Amino acid sequence: MPFLATLSAISSSAPLASRAFMPLLIVCILANPSCHEYLPEMIQINPPENMLWLVSTQALVIIGILSLLEICADKNNELKELMDGVQTWVKTIIAILVGMMIIPEVTEELVAPELDRAGFISWKTSAIFVTALLTFFLSSMRVRFFRFWGEMDDDDIFHIRRIVSYFEDLWAFLAIPVVIAMPILAIIISAIFLAIALLYQRLLHYLDDRERITCGSCQTEIKPSASVCHQCDADHIPQKLLNWKIFRSKQDNVEALSPELEEKHQLRLLSSRCCPNCAERIEIDKYLKEGCMKCCQKLDPEFNPDWFNKYKSEVIARAWKFIIPCTILSLIPVLGFAVSIVVIKLYIVAPLRIFLGMRMKFTLRWGMRLLTLLLLIPACIPVVSLLVVPILLAVHILVYSRYAEKRIGKLAPELLRSTAIEIT
Repeated sequence: MPFLATLSAISSSAPLASRAFMPLLIVCILANPSCHEYLPEMIQINPPENMLWLVSTQALVIIGILSLLEICADKNNELKELMDGVQTWVKTIIAILVGMMIIPEVTEELVAPELDRAGFISWKTSAIFVTALLTFFLSSMRVRFFRFWGEMDDDDIFHIRRIVSYFEDLWAFLAIPVVIAMPILAIIISAIFLAIALLYQRLLHYLDDRERITCGSCQTEIKPSASVCHQCDADHIPQKLLNWKIFRSKQDNVEALSPELEEKHQLRLLSSRCCPNCAERIEIDKYLKEGCMKCCQKLDPEFNPDWFNKYKSEVIARAWKFIIPCTILSLIPVLGFAVSIVVIKLYIVAPLRIFLGMRMKFTLRWGMRLLTLLLLIPACIPVVSLLVVPILLAVHILVYSRYAEKRIGKLAPELLRSTAIEIT
């Protein structure tokens, strides 16, 4: 039925939000006439003549290769970050192609002929537009989710993103036949996905707004850790002071702020990908080159001493707090070494990785993995294992701080001659 085919097309937005080319490949296989004799009739697709080029053998081979490349790229953090900028639009375009494949031309005549006669947009075009719109929205929410989790676990230490990625592969592979065979069930599942995406969006807004305070000058809602209002540039004493401690990393109800505490607070905000002044979210590369997009303030190269040396000193000071417990823990073969690796990546490497580009992140990740593999053998030897964790810790700090400084010098060389984080 044309109406059910329309529901199937709209429901395809859910798997398309996860993968672009895998659902398209499944649709093309189901629409390929040479495959129909091997498929149940209920999942066969009869594409319009103007879309037969998409089910040719050459097209299937190309789409299959693109599917494999997309699946492999999604398992790599740097490539995933690179794809974030284009994948939403690619999925939206593919959603249009899928809609054109699934919805038969007869739909326009049976469902809404009066719309065509009145000069309005056709039913098929409307359904394709809805499919593309839902795909764009769900894909955008997916990107925001992975970015949000990436800020919490930049190196995917707990493999949450990788596990979710494997589930997405399975979902993208199995969902299209369900969408075609059971469109009513599929539209219900898609509605659930949409509801989850809307709730997630509301949750992000809630988490962002729940602790905001009102600026006394312009009544704008600002972050409690802000020292400047991003709307009117009025100065504030941060009501929530951040520090570099492992526990109790926030101090509430601050009445007075010394220059030293203020500097630590600003550096800690920067390590959390927040503007050191207004505390709003920033993209590190853009901030280093252009300043904060909210308050238009940036690192000022006119002041001394060097801010990055102080930033690095805070990371090293944090490392000293871990070195003794991690070294003692390394007496437990393998397990202690594994826990130490997680601690190093979460608390020592993460503040330095934020300055690196994708190529540097990829190179250093695999270089450090090779080093870790080499150190795994002495880590299993009693007593000798006590030396492994300090070596691993020192190498990570040395390598990541050096490449972070190198990247900052490439993006904004004048900043390495600056001293403190001040407003301009």
